[in-house]
Amino acid sequence: MGLLIIIFSLFLFLQLFLIYRLSGGLLAVPFLIFIYIVLLYLGTLHFYFSEGHLSFVFVFFMALFYLAGICLAHLKFNFGRSSISTEQLMIFTPLHRAVLKFSLITVFLIALGIAIYRIFEFGIPLFKRNWYTTGIQSSTGVLNKLLFNTGVESLIVMSLISYGLYKSEKDGRFRSLAAVFFISYLVFQTLNGGKSTAIMPFVLFGMAIFYCDRKIPRKLLIMAGLCVLVLVLFIGAFWAVSFSPSDILPIFYERVTSIAAIHLDYVLYGWAPNHSFEFGNTIWLELKRFIAQVTSVPKEPLFNEFIGNLRVGASLSRVTGVSPELSLFGMAYANLGLLGAILSALVFGYFVQWINLYLLSRRSMNLFSFTLLVYFMFKLLAYVRGGNTFITLQTFFIAVVPAFTIIAIVYFCLALPFPHALRWRKNRLALSTRRVNS
Repeated sequence: MGLLIIIFSLFLFLQLFLIYRLSGGLLAVPFLIFIYIVLLYLGTLHFYFSEGHLSFVFVFFMALFYLAGICLAHLKFNFGRSSISTEQLMIFTPLHRAVLKFSLITVFLIALGIAIYRIFEFGIPLFKRNWYTTGIQSSTGVLNKLLFNTGVESLIVMSLISYGLYKSEKDGRFRSLAAVFFISYLVFQTLNGGKSTAIMPFVLFGMAIFYCDRKIPRKLLIMAGLCVLVLVLFIGAFWAVSFSPSDILPIFYERVTSIAAIHLDYVLYGWAPNHSFEFGNTIWLELKRFIAQVTSVPKEPLFNEFIGNLRVGASLSRVTGVSPELSLFGMAYANLGLLGAILSALVFGYFVQWINLYLLSRRSMNLFSFTLLVYFMFKLLAYVRGGNTFITLQTFFIAVVPAFTIIAIVYFCLALPFPHALRWRKNRLALSTRRVNS
């Protein structure tokens, strides 16, 4: 078995290099998702060595079919040209630049006010004794989630819009706005206490830079890496109750490996032998959760929560508000068995690479389309971890709708005295520039 693990591991890292080449770069979403699969594989190895479980074999074959889906998309879709363009994406702004700038500043002040209000309402979760529970509660429930997305989450959405404006207009003031929005988001998320805060905001913004410039400057990667390390040590000190890196770093490694894999392993070895497959019932539970959020119907646990309760011996009807990570593949296995898991890996790999190639093949794109597409691809990283289809879509819309709605309302009010600012502009500049260059 030891030789098989070595062969699997070597082949997995070979797949990692191949996906890096096919996806186009370090921060391409197909590559980032495969990094997660590699970490999941390392996590399942822990359960082989501790309990003799072979869940690592399951993850290995999921990686193989995920790669197959990527290869199929790469072969089929070249969009009439080279699949991956090395030219920078030309982002164009369909609205009046000055009015949009003042709209972003106004919305920033609104979002900042809401974020500060949340601090007065819940305190600073990171500094509380039960800070993890407080952090979860502060963004759970319809009203709290709405306040969180209108306040804190809007900051990162506006940061992406401002960065797109900077690339479109070549105006350094928009770059400064993007930095202010991003740092504000980082501060509020850090105070909320989640470990992912140390990494995921940098991943999202790095994705925006990559899909716009088709590359990531080495200096920027080094700077981001140092910032991530500082945040890991700062947030980790509250988890480990220690300032020693030797105590903090193992917590983060365990979080992204064995803890990420524990519920997948339980589905395969604890749940599956004693239960029949769900056959789509997991999605129905997600829909019922949505109905319960907007009505007075009592909440039922999601399948993730059910598995979490079952694993620890808690009441099976307990609703925690925290969905344990089953992974997309674990959720598919729970619904349709091994065939469902294989199809999920194949289709998901195909879908992710299709969107990736679409973005990388574009020569120009609308500012708002670019922002939405990058943010949607970022949410796919959460989807592959949790496996909840409807919840992922709901989270995406709840995150972007408040920010875009408030921006639209403020822009309309500011633009009323200037009728020409209300016109939706077409991409004439980008087209004429391309003709000149050709």
